[in-house]
Amino acid sequence: MNNVPDSQFPRGPRMQGHRAFSPLSQRSRGSISMQPIYEAPCQVPPSSWPVPPSGVGPRQLPGAMPQSQVPSFVSRPGIIPRSIPMSAIPSSQYIPVSIPGTQARSGVIVKPREQQEGRRALLLLIVLVLVLLSAIIGGSFLLFSDPIGGMLPGLGGRKQMDVSATVVSLETYPFSTSLKLNDPLQDASQGNGWVSNEHCRFEQGAYLVSAAAGGFYTTCPATATNFSNCTYEVTFSLVKGEAAGLTFRGDETGERYYTFLLNREGNFALLLYNGVGQSAQILAIGKASPFRMGSENRLAVAMLRNEIKLLVNEQPVTVVTDQTLQSGQIGLIVYGKDEEALASFKHARVWLL
Repeated sequence: MNNVPDSQFPRGPRMQGHRAFSPLSQRSRGSISMQPIYEAPCQVPPSSWPVPPSGVGPRQLPGAMPQSQVPSFVSRPGIIPRSIPMSAIPSSQYIPVSIPGTQARSGVIVKPREQQEGRRALLLLIVLVLVLLSAIIGGSFLLFSDPIGGMLPGLGGRKQMDVSATVVSLETYPFSTSLKLNDPLQDASQGNGWVSNEHCRFEQGAYLVSAAAGGFYTTCPATATNFSNCTYEVTFSLVKGEAAGLTFRGDETGERYYTFLLNREGNFALLLYNGVGQSAQILAIGKASPFRMGSENRLAVAMLRNEIKLLVNEQPVTVVTDQTLQSGQIGLIVYGKDEEALASFKHARVWLL
C-alpha cells in the first residue's frame, strides 16, 4: 500500500456544471491510500503526471510498473537420421546394378574386381531411395496436416480457417454487434441527458468540456443513461489542459464512478471515485502506445461484470478487475492543472455485451 503525502495536492475545488465544491477539511484529507489491483503491461515515464482526487488538487502517480515475464518456448526435437546396416548390402559375388538416370540394362554382371565399386554404387542407390521416400512421406505429412488449408482447399482446411475467423470476430473490438447508443454529440436531440451549462456545452458540432486551471476538473454525465456490461467509446481531442477522458458506471449525485483519463503525452490512469469527499483510488496507470499525439484519439472501455478493459484507438492497453461499481451513467471529464483545460468530444457509442 502506498501513501501519498497531502502536501502534493493543490487545494482546488471540483466543478461539475454550475456546482462548486469546497476543499476538504484538514481532518478528511490526511494521507491517500493507493492500492493498484494489477500490474500494468508497460512502463510509466519517470516524470509521472498528476491525476485528480475528489475535492482536492492533483497528486503524483507512482513510479514504473513491473513488466510481465516473457514465457519461454522449447523447440521440438528434429528427426534423427538412421544409419544403414552393412547387412543390408547383399554379399553375393555377382550383383545386378541399375544406375538412376540412365537406361537400365538387365543382366549386367559385375566382376569380382569391381565388387567394391558396385557395393558403393548400391549403397548410394539405397541412400538415395531412402531420401526420396523420406521426402515423399514428409511432404505427404505436411500436405495433409496443413492447418490453413491453402494447399487442400476442399479437404477441411478451409472449414477450420472459417471457424478461426468466427472466433476472432467475436473477440475483436467492439466485442459486440448490439449497438445501443449512437450519439454524434452535436446537440441534445438524442435524449441521453447530457449536462448543459458553461462547462458542459454543445458547440461547433461537438460537446465541449472545460475546467479552470489550478487543479480543477469537470465531469459531464449523460444523466438519462444507465449501463452495466457494455463497450463505451468516444472520440476526443484535448485542445488544452492536462488530461481528458470518460466516466462510466457512474452516480453523479453520490460522486461514485470510474474514470479513464489520458493526458497529452499518452499516459493513462484508471481511477475510482467512491463517494462524496472520498479521494480517488488509482486502479491502473501506464503508457498507451496506440495514442496519437496532437490529433484525435478514440478512447474506450469494455466492461463485463468485474473485468474492465481499457482501449485507445481500438487497441487494448490494460485489463483491470474490480467489483466496486456494477452499473451507472456514462460521462466525460477534463482536468486542468497549470492552465485551463478544454476538450472536444464526438461520437459517443455504446455496445451491449
